[in-house]
Amino acid sequence: MIKNKILEQIKNNPELQKDAEFMQKAIAIDESFIAYDKSEDTEVYLTYIYKKIDQLKKDEQRNEALIECLENIGQEINNPKEVDKDKYKIPHKFLFERIKRCEKDGEPLSRYELNQYFILDGRYSKEFGETLQRLYDNPDYVFGIHGTSAVTKKEDIDKVLSEGLCATTQGGGPGHLASHVYYGDNIDFLQALSFVRNSINLAETMFILQIPRSVFDKNNPTPLYGSNATLLDEQAHILPEYMYGYTQRKAPSEYDDAEQQMFDRTLYKSDVEHQTYKYGFKEISVDDSKAPVILNEERREKEKDK
Repeated sequence: MIKNKILEQIKNNPELQKDAEFMQKAIAIDESFIAYDKSEDTEVYLTYIYKKIDQLKKDEQRNEALIECLENIGQEINNPKEVDKDKYKIPHKFLFERIKRCEKDGEPLSRYELNQYFILDGRYSKEFGETLQRLYDNPDYVFGIHGTSAVTKKEDIDKVLSEGLCATTQGGGPGHLASHVYYGDNIDFLQALSFVRNSINLAETMFILQIPRSVFDKNNPTPLYGSNATLLDEQAHILPEYMYGYTQRKAPSEYDDAEQQMFDRTLYKSDVEHQTYKYGFKEISVDDSKAPVILNEERREKEKDK
């Protein structure tokens, strides 16, 4: 009953999600309310962690590994681990993001999901981590990634950056699998930081996208895909203007220490000339009734200036 009242309050006044005092009280009643938090307040998350630990300790089949992981998170929040000055310290807000993701929609909390923060923290170069974070945090764009082991040569990478990711539904060469792009709620920062699309034994490229938020505005005709055909089919591409660049990981056999493979990253910004398309489409759906948006140079110049 109390939980339903809190949910009703949040529904009627979403700003309460940013109110640390309100969220702390809500979580003290039911820890699952952490999924709604937008305060990013450390005390809110400590309240969640201690309540969760107490519950787990009362469970007859207590999960000792998860308890230990939560205790480590509490210690990290109270006393952040120091990292080398040239390494990237992952802000706690991305640990909080992972906690919320684990609790969202009733998904079971996993020590493997949460422990990833400790595996990654302080391992990447400061330049790589901070640049990726800047792109991820940009409020004007939706961050996206697409990982592939099929495109690793520079000339093939440049082809994808020039044409955009192709809207095919299966692999087979440069510019493929646009249907497997992860963006918005489908990706969190720790996933982007540690991307592994295929086997870790293979070299892999991760393309990074910055898609204007206007693309997802139902009242705005800004397209996601471009094509020279009036129907959205396999020849359509995510517009190359939205391809920020890429990062790579080599195969472990190319390193003296195979562990370096996961953390040796550089982020390269695209510098290739973009292919132009005549028509644009808002979504990947073959629909004859949907009038395509005509792409013109004026619109492209506006996108280029953003």
